[in-house]
Amino acid sequence: MKFPSGEETIKKGPVIARVILVLGLFLLPGQAAAFNPDDIERLKTTSECPNCNLNGANLSGASLDHSNLSGAYLGGANLSKANLTGVILNGAYLGGANLSGAYLAGAVLDDANLRAANLNEAVLSGANLNRAILNGATLNKTNLSAAYLRKANLSGAFLGEANLSAVDMVDADLTGANLNKAHLGGAKLGGAKLDDAVLSGAIWIDGTKCREGSVKSCKR
Repeated sequence: MKFPSGEETIKKGPVIARVILVLGLFLLPGQAAAFNPDDIERLKTTSECPNCNLNGANLSGASLDHSNLSGAYLGGANLSKANLTGVILNGAYLGGANLSGAYLAGAVLDDANLRAANLNEAVLSGANLNRAILNGATLNKTNLSAAYLRKANLSGAFLGEANLSAVDMVDADLTGANLNKAHLGGAKLGGAKLDDAVLSGAIWIDGTKCREGSVKSCKR
């Protein structure tokens, strides 16, 4: 058996490191493998699919209201315009998922990971997203009225023209979030982090409009 010399090991080191890095990317939580067809069938027939693998699944326009998907893996899945009313997704992984135009009123997404997910024009009124990870997510024109986002991570999220009226964002992280023209009337923001948050044209919690150029605080 021939072992590589020290010089060969040094030369091949960067190549080996790159291979390990690529393999590691494919083994990240929520991105381990493509969806399991059996899990999709189980979801359709029983509405019960906790912890199932639906990574990358195409569920666009599907009617999944009140389904149990707690702890499920839905990384990169297409759920655009799906009916997810009252669905249970607590602790689920939805990183990079497409939920644009989806209906999630009253859904339970506590502790869910929605990093970089597309939630543009989705309806999440009255939904529970406490401690949810939404950093880098897009929620432009999304309806989050009366939703619960306590201690949620929305750093770097895009919330342009979003409806955040009466939302509970106590202790939420909105660092660097874009809230341009968002509606925050009646929102609870106690303890929320707003460092570098863009508030130009937003309607503030007291109903007044923030001046253009408002950052971190609403300038009247």
